[in-house]
Formats: sequence, C-alpha cells, structure tokens
Amino acid sequence: MSICLAPSEFVRIPSIDETQKHLGHLTMLQRKALKMTQDQLAMRSGLTQSQVCRFERKGDMTYEIFMRTCRGLDLDAWAVLKVAEDPGAFETACSLRARLT
Repeated sequence: MSICLAPSEFVRIPSIDETQKHLGHLTMLQRKALKMTQDQLAMRSGLTQSQVCRFERKGDMTYEIFMRTCRGLDLDAWAVLKVAEDPGAFETACSLRARLT
C-alpha cells in the first residue's frame, strides 16, 4: 500500500540552517525584551560576547551554546525549538499577546 499526496498536502519542513537562524533571532528578541546587552547575556550564560553575537546574527551555534543561551535568558529550550520550526506560529502568538495586553 502506498500513500499519494497532492502537492497542496505537502508540508514544508525548514532546513537546519533556517531553524538555526530562527533560533538566533528568537534569542535576540528575548534578550532585547529583557533589556539585556550581548555582554550581559554572555556573562550570565558563561559564553563570550562574540559567541552570542554569531548565534544571534547567523545561527552559528553548538548544542552547548544553544542550551547556555536559553538558560541565560530563562527560556525553555524545547519551546524555543518548536517556535523556531514554525515562525508563523511565533508571529501569531506575538500578535495575540499584543491584543491581550
């Protein structure tokens, strides 16, 4: 038995590079929301400022950098990963939150 899908039924799966860039962007947004500088986040996370900068700008990271950054920002790493996989959901959540506050 095989399953046939029409083109409209295909789900777009983001590449790892795209997801990493989204992760960097999300962490930058959270850092700025906390009114924290890259230096402050680096000190709080046990990273260097250049590691934080590369992560935010390019998504250049390792698992350890990602986890340390999430801890430094008091973020749930699993939730951040899920949002990075679907940035549209993030935009929707932000617009709903803005309407509720």
